[in-house]
Amino acid sequence: MAARTAANDRRDLAVIILRPLAALALLLSPLLTAGPTAVAQGSPVCEPDRVCLYENFGFGGQRWPLLPETADVGPAANDKASSVFNNTSGAVLLYGDTGFQGVVICLNPRAEIDNLALFGLNDTISSISSGPAGGCT
Repeated sequence: MAARTAANDRRDLAVIILRPLAALALLLSPLLTAGPTAVAQGSPVCEPDRVCLYENFGFGGQRWPLLPETADVGPAANDKASSVFNNTSGAVLLYGDTGFQGVVICLNPRAEIDNLALFGLNDTISSISSGPAGGCT
């Protein structure tokens, strides 16, 4: 039997956490996604080709527009986001720790989450990476 490593434990934990979150996201996806032409009151403002983190629920407060490959969101945004909008053409992964580590959630292109607390990620996002080419499943 192969020896367990901390990396294996983190990977297993991420899979365990991601699967229930993915199932919840799948159930809520009609509520959490907005097409590029959707315009509604309270729609998030975010620069093209950026993932925007917002200080408050409902896309309020300070906005931090970030590139999809951000190993460290920086001290201004670290562990402070309560909502997020992926204004890119690809899926992204949001991580609870810097360096693409920790709890992870996948967010499809042009998708938004107006309350990260629903996913247990309020005030925890620390890094962002490109997600799977086929989108989140």
